Amino acid sequence: DRDVTGVQTCALPICRHALESDDFPTAEAKFREAISLDPKLNDAYWRLAAILYGKKKYSEAVELLRRAPDKDDLDVREQLGLSLYKTANPPPAEAVKLLEDVVSKRPDSYAAELQLGQHLVKSDPKRAAAALEVYLKYRPVSAASIDPQIHMVLGTAYLYAKDYDGAEREFDGLLKTKPNDMTAKLMLGAVLVGKNECSRAISLYERILGEAQRQPSIYYNLGSCYLREKRAADALREAELYTKAKP
Repeated sequence: DRDVTGVQTCALPICRHALESDDFPTAEAKFREAISLDPKLNDAYWRLAAILYGKKKYSEAVELLRRAPDKDDLDVREQLGLSLYKTANPPPAEAVKLLEDVVSKRPDSYAAELQLGQHLVKSDPKRAAAALEVYLKYRPVSAASIDPQIHMVLGTAYLYAKDYDGAEREFDGLLKTKPNDMTAKLMLGAVLVGKNECSRAISLYERILGEAQRQPSIYYNLGSCYLREKRAADALREAELYTKAKP
């Protein structure tokens, strides 16, 4: 089990809170010592790189992993992909390729799945949603506290992929636990407009009109639905308000 030592999970910054009781300075020193004594000890490279990732020392982790004796090892490739991804914006194509290779061979690599899911939301939302679904299936219990953030990204990916039912399920779920989550309300509204369920969308948007100056999309989507419902005067009013409020 890759998580036996507790080190692998520090490949995800979101999981570091679960490892606060671990003595990582000592672990780091021990892994460095192990590599100096036996440079062929492959596990020490990726485990040390995971600690460096947790400390946001991405370039140092990449340099270390470039020296690993077995560069085809999936743990080495996963850690290299994760760290390399963080070294530039946009991330290097090599990083994405490494992560895609890892998940194709080991789908339960939840850290790689999460990074890919976040990366692909706009460019390939269908693949992003699939990756995030796998992440939620395999992520450790210690990462459960950030599930709402992941469900928000997953719902967004479904929306971009025009999987409106999937998106509605995600945003409805978020609103059940946080009824006042404005972002979830706005996203749900966009889903209802996409589904052409304008009666429900109008009801939602009319309840949050007080936010429209800060969120002009409310005017836009509400106006669109009024127009579909043949409420021309209301649609014109919202269009004018949108024109005045948009950035």
